[in-house]
Amino acid sequence: MTQGVLYGLGSGLIFAPNMSMIDEWFIRRRSLAYGIYFASSSISAAILPPVLRMLLKMYSAKATLVGWGIFIGFALTFALLTVRPRLPFAKAPETASDLNPLSGDKSSKFLAKPLFWLVILSNIMQAFSQYLPSVYIPSYATEVTGTSAENAAFLLTIYNIASAICQPFVGILT
Repeated sequence: MTQGVLYGLGSGLIFAPNMSMIDEWFIRRRSLAYGIYFASSSISAAILPPVLRMLLKMYSAKATLVGWGIFIGFALTFALLTVRPRLPFAKAPETASDLNPLSGDKSSKFLAKPLFWLVILSNIMQAFSQYLPSVYIPSYATEVTGTSAENAAFLLTIYNIASAICQPFVGILT
C-alpha cells in the first residue's frame, strides 16, 4: 500500500510539470514532442527489466531496490533543478473562487457535453488496451505457456520497444 501511494504521489508530482513544460516549449511540433515523451517510458521499460534482473542476480533484492531508489532520487533531483520554464510564472489568483476550476455556472457546463464523455471513455479504453496487457505479459507467459522468467521479460522488452518506436509516429500523424 505504501509503494502504491508513494508511486502515485511521485508520478503525479513529476508528470504534471513535464506535461506543462512540453506545452510551453513546443508549439509547431507539440504532438511529436508528446510522442517522444511517452515513448521514453517505453524505452526505459524495455531496458530496465534486463538491467534489474542482472542487478538482482548480483546483489540482494534489498540492495538493488535501495540502490535504484537512491539513483532515481538523485537523477530526478538533478533533472528537476536543471529544467527551466520558457514562460514566466503566472500571477497568483486573487480570490478563493479563482482556485476552483468548477466554481461558477460556465465552467461546469463541459460535464453536460457528450464530446467530453466520449473523450473520457476513449481515454479509459486506451488505458485498458495499452497498460493491462503490458502488466500481465510476463505472468501470462510464465504461468500459461510455461515460458521461463527470462523469456517472459524478453517479451515485455519486445512489447516496449514496439511501443517506443510507434508512439512518436502517432505524434507525427497528428
